Amino acid sequence: MLSKYLKSEKGNVTVEFVIWAPFYVAAIAMTTNVAMTLATMTAMVDVSRDTARRVSVGDLSAEQAVVYAEGRLSPSYKPHIEVNVIDNRDVKVEITAAPGYILVPAMKLFIPGGLSVNYVMRKEGTTHVGV
Repeated sequence: MLSKYLKSEKGNVTVEFVIWAPFYVAAIAMTTNVAMTLATMTAMVDVSRDTARRVSVGDLSAEQAVVYAEGRLSPSYKPHIEVNVIDNRDVKVEITAAPGYILVPAMKLFIPGGLSVNYVMRKEGTTHVGV
């Protein structure tokens, strides 16, 4: 009975496809997930930099800056935003967003606590004395 199947290679491609398909799908999903994570991080860095700049030149207060940053980020990131003015000299913008494992739960191994950006900028018109 087995000799009938051993003599022919019919269905060989199908079997190989079934074996390799999950690996290809996983590789595509991981690549897409990494791309989405990097795009999210880029957006968070851009927003934190722009927000810090707007506060440092006096365009926005800290409270207005939080609303400004929330409006610039996608709600799907579920951002938590803090804007602090330190000693009336430095502006610190901290943005924490949802985890970066949107498509592939195994990404928890690489990004355990989600994504976070801290951006500090000196306020304009202030000088720093001492070290």
